[in-house]
Amino acid sequence: MGPARVVILTTVGAKSGKLRKVPLIRVEHDGTYAVVAADSGSPKNPGWYFNLLAHPTTRLQDGAEIHDMVAHEASGEERAEWWERALVSNPHYDEYQAKVTRIIPLLVLQAVGHN
Repeated sequence: MGPARVVILTTVGAKSGKLRKVPLIRVEHDGTYAVVAADSGSPKNPGWYFNLLAHPTTRLQDGAEIHDMVAHEASGEERAEWWERALVSNPHYDEYQAKVTRIIPLLVLQAVGHN
């Protein structure tokens, strides 16, 4: 994934129910994280996106730190704000968005019990 920092996202398979781990670009702000379902500009959303929709409680590893998180899909102003943060972590997200017709989903991950 190049020089960008990554986190490891652990999801539960939407169909299989099995644990799945995927490295993703790290996007963090004040202890809240976001994950971008860009899949390098693939025309389809990645499998982990559907896993998070089906099972939004997840685990995220950032270096040695492990966090239990709950995901929700961002929209409107929240998505715009997080998209700008994501571009700092990976400027290629705009290129990926330009080459697909789908709106690339962005999911915000908050610590369990955080409002």
